[in-house]
Amino acid sequence: EIVRHFEAPIRGFCTHILNDPAAGEDAAQETFLKAYRTIRSFRGESSFSSWLFRIARNTCIDILRKQKRESTKAQRHSLYEEGRSEGSASQRLEAQEQLSLLLQALSPVHREILLLREYHHMNYDEISSVLQCSIDAVKGRLKRARQEAQEYLRHLHENENVVQREETL
Repeated sequence: EIVRHFEAPIRGFCTHILNDPAAGEDAAQETFLKAYRTIRSFRGESSFSSWLFRIARNTCIDILRKQKRESTKAQRHSLYEEGRSEGSASQRLEAQEQLSLLLQALSPVHREILLLREYHHMNYDEISSVLQCSIDAVKGRLKRARQEAQEYLRHLHENENVVQREETL
């Protein structure tokens, strides 16, 4: 019943953190296995969902460490350009792709806090529990994550203007 209830949110969280649906699926399965093995360690100091998301987060961090992914801003920009050049069937699909590219462009720390707050609608207390940090740290990270996202979007908008000017010449 726990898996049925939390499968989609945990899988989505892991997929976005890892930028890979297959890795996200594996991480979600590993999360539920870890939760099953350690359910007796759940003390109820936080909500069950916070505890489960903390396990998912730690699982994703372990995977990222193993893969030793270090993406640069140039690589992030090239991902965006590749995604843009492919085109999409509808505006909705294009918007989803752009959101996905934006999330990929963010650092893992900023991506996870934005996902927890904006996608999973967690409050500061819940995020604090998942990330094991103070509420002030949550607020600071969230502010920096939003600033990074705005900077990325501003950069993209500037590039689109340049491309449009070149096309008119």
